[in-house]
Amino acid sequence: MASSNGTIPFSLKVNRLRGQDVSPFMARVRSYKTMNREELIAEMAGMNASVSRQEIIVVLDLMKAVIKKYLLSGFRVNTDLFNAKLSVKGGFDSEEDEFDPNRHTVHVRMAPAADLKNDVVTGARMEKVRDEEPEPKLDRVYDFETRSKNGTVSPGHLAEAKGANLDYDGNDEAQGVWFVDASNTGVKAKVVHKVSGSAVLFKIPELAPGPYRLIVRRAFGSEIREGTLKAELSVN
Repeated sequence: MASSNGTIPFSLKVNRLRGQDVSPFMARVRSYKTMNREELIAEMAGMNASVSRQEIIVVLDLMKAVIKKYLLSGFRVNTDLFNAKLSVKGGFDSEEDEFDPNRHTVHVRMAPAADLKNDVVTGARMEKVRDEEPEPKLDRVYDFETRSKNGTVSPGHLAEAKGANLDYDGNDEAQGVWFVDASNTGVKAKVVHKVSGSAVLFKIPELAPGPYRLIVRRAFGSEIREGTLKAELSVN
C-alpha cells in the first residue's frame, strides 16, 4: 500500500563523483518496497468498487497484448503512462546488408509520459531520513554448561552468541567478544572456535563473580562499532 503520509524518503550519502568539492553529499531515494502487479491490481480495485479485480486483470492483459502487437509492427506507442518505440543496435556494412541477429539486436526504448512525469515531479513531497549504520547485534547467548540463555555464564566453558553482523576479524585485537563488569573493565574471550555473521562460538574467559555486559566489537571500514546484549549476565 502507499505510504500513509505520502512522502518520498531520502537520505544523504558521500558524493564520490565529479563535483564533490562543491557538493560533498548527494541524495538517495530510499525505496523500501517494490510494488508488484498483484499489489497494484489490489490497490486499483480498492480505489473503485465498481470495477472488479478480474476486470482489471483482463484490461491489463489486453493492453499488454495490444502494445506488444504494435511494437512488433514497428509502431510507436504513446500512452498516458509511457511512450515506447524500437531501435536497432549494431552496425551495417553496406546499403545491401540485412538484419543479422548475430550482429544486431532490437531494443525497446521506453520513457515516462510527459504528464505522468510532471505530475510526479510537481507533486513530490520529500522527507529526509537517516540511514541506519550497520553494527553488531546480539540477540542471545547460550551457556552450554548451565544450559541457560541470557542468564548465568560459566567461566572456562563453551558459549554461543547469536545475532547479526557478528563476523569480526579475529586477527584484529580491537575486534571480538568482551565481558564488561560493573567497573567498565572488559575481559576478552581469547579462545574462539567459530565466527559467522549470525553466531560466535567461544570459550568463556575467567571472570570474577558478579554482573556482566556482553559486547561484540567489529570493524566496518575503518571504524570499530560495538553491539551489546540487552540482558545482563551473571557469574556466580
